[in-house]
Amino acid sequence: MSDEVQRMRHLHSLLKQKAEVEAHLERGPRLLKQLSAQIDLARKALSDAKEEVLQKKIEADRKQLQLREREGKLLHHQAQLNAAKSNREFQIMKDQIAADHQANSVLSDEILELLEAIDGLGSLVKERATKLNELENELARTEKSVAEKKLALSENRTRLEMDIHDAIEGFLGEVKANLKRLISARGEESLAELNGTSCGGCNTQLTAQVRDRIDMNHAMTCPSCGRLVYKPESLNPFA
Repeated sequence: MSDEVQRMRHLHSLLKQKAEVEAHLERGPRLLKQLSAQIDLARKALSDAKEEVLQKKIEADRKQLQLREREGKLLHHQAQLNAAKSNREFQIMKDQIAADHQANSVLSDEILELLEAIDGLGSLVKERATKLNELENELARTEKSVAEKKLALSENRTRLEMDIHDAIEGFLGEVKANLKRLISARGEESLAELNGTSCGGCNTQLTAQVRDRIDMNHAMTCPSCGRLVYKPESLNPFA
């Protein structure tokens, strides 16, 4: 294989490595953003659960106050019953007391349901608080890991950028100028190996004339995606 095609293969390899490093650099902030969004949702869920507990407690307190007031009225009606001066007055008080007992029973059941709901919500609050704490701890660990990896990845990217610059300088004339323009605009996607009879970047079928030129160790521009297509090593190891 010609020296130029070997250099192009090496350059493409460097570009792929740089793209991978940049993908890792982007993955860290993206992961942190996702975790932060999850934490925001967890905080909202915890806040909603606490608010629901508060509202249930307010409602339970209101009903308990109402029950105490009704029990006071019941005692008053009982006194009126004992002081009744006629059968009609006695029956009216008796019916009122029965209605009071029924209403108080319903109110007591409602209070009990509220207290049971508050207990259940208390468990939900604890569960959501635990989940929030776990996410916050995960975020702290991830922030530390991302910061540690960022330094090494940034140094690796700088080294690769220097290697890519040196590799480009190994080309001459129009090929060098074309590579500089393409790599500046498209990075890793500026080059592609020939894949059978197609561009290895976009899978467009290339003409026989273009493939013949590639087989003769000339990089050719793909008419579809604009990549420089070069001869793969496996095509002819003795060229």
